[in-house]
Amino acid sequence: MKQIDFDHGTVTGNILGAALPMLVAQILSLLYNIVDRIYIARIPSVGTTALGAVGLCFPIIVIITAFSNLFGSGGDVYISVMTIVSSVRQMVETPIYAINEGTSPILSYNYGAQRPKKVKKAICVLTCMILIYTAIAWSVIIFEPEFLIGIFSTDSELLADCVEALKLYFAAFIFMDLQYVGQTVFKSLNKKKQAIFFSLLRKIVLVVPLMLLLPGVFGLGADGVYWSEPISDLLGGGTAFTTLMLTVYRPLAKELKEETLCQN
Repeated sequence: MKQIDFDHGTVTGNILGAALPMLVAQILSLLYNIVDRIYIARIPSVGTTALGAVGLCFPIIVIITAFSNLFGSGGDVYISVMTIVSSVRQMVETPIYAINEGTSPILSYNYGAQRPKKVKKAICVLTCMILIYTAIAWSVIIFEPEFLIGIFSTDSELLADCVEALKLYFAAFIFMDLQYVGQTVFKSLNKKKQAIFFSLLRKIVLVVPLMLLLPGVFGLGADGVYWSEPISDLLGGGTAFTTLMLTVYRPLAKELKEETLCQN
């Protein structure tokens, strides 16, 4: 068995070497998870309703959507919209998961070996790779949403609703990625409390109440469900990344500066 050695090579090369196999595995897993939705959505005359039924059997976000505002008028269409939005999210997040998981062992290894320079470099590389990918993915979502939606359905009514939903849902996509960066670093450096806190903050403390309040209390209807995602991304992701910079990155920079002064 080939031994993985993070002592040699560049930080960027080590991250790519660890991330690429994970990316392939994630893509294969993704295809397994979404191929049924692609097939079902294209069944003539019943595809939209059938896709809504599949969606209700899966993510909690779709169930909340259904109960908060979709009963009464066009519920199956809106549930199908949310199913497609969730599927698109799975697609665009797959490389992000791979990059984060590929970076995690490099961060842990160098942190344990007391190499603050490489830890700092790994955080920078991770953030830059995530932001570059996010810029590309977000551009496709905003400017060519029909391409992504067309993978799952060609229904004209569904297409019109999905375009607006995608743009709202991914409005603050970059902040969600910043949260992933923060959680990856916290987890890799054994800062368990921060990792758990920021995961719960966004997924439970922010998302669930917003999904229940915005559609009904604030009268936003289905748009309220979609708006809950960028709002929680902005608050949760912004807080997580700011905490990362203040409690991890800044101390590392300070430690490196002190080492340099001592050497001189």
